[in-house]
Amino acid sequence: MLTLLLIEEDTIADPAIKTLMAEDICTIRFRDPLRLLDAMQELHPDILVIRRRDFPLHAQMIIGFIRFYQALSRCKVLVFNTSSDALEQTTNIIEDQFLNDPSILLKGAIGTAHLPSHRGSRLVAKAQRIMRE
Repeated sequence: MLTLLLIEEDTIADPAIKTLMAEDICTIRFRDPLRLLDAMQELHPDILVIRRRDFPLHAQMIIGFIRFYQALSRCKVLVFNTSSDALEQTTNIIEDQFLNDPSILLKGAIGTAHLPSHRGSRLVAKAQRIMRE
C-alpha cells in the first residue's frame, strides 16, 4: 500500500508518517503540490493525505484531478481540516483529534470510508465522452 502526503508542517506530518509506517504502509511526503501531481501519475497511490490549511487552493484541484483521472479513481483522499468542514468525496480528519489520537488516520486510510468517484454532473459526463473519443 502506498500513501502520498502533501503536508507542509512537521508537527502534523511526522506523527502521520510514524503512524502509517508502524502499519507497514509505504509513505512519501511532498511539500510541493506540483511535484505531487507529477508523482501521482507514475506511482498510482492507494491513499492521498492533504493538509488543507497548508494548501487551501491546491486541495480542491488535486482532489478533482484524482476523481476525473480514471487511473487514480481508486485512490482514497484524506484531508486534515481544523473544523468539520469537509470537501466532497474525501474523508475529513480534524487536526486536534488526530494529534490526540493518531490512529484516526489509520481508520480513515484502511477503513471503508472510500467514496465512489463523482458521477452525475454534466461536466463530468462531457469529460468522459471526450476521453472515450
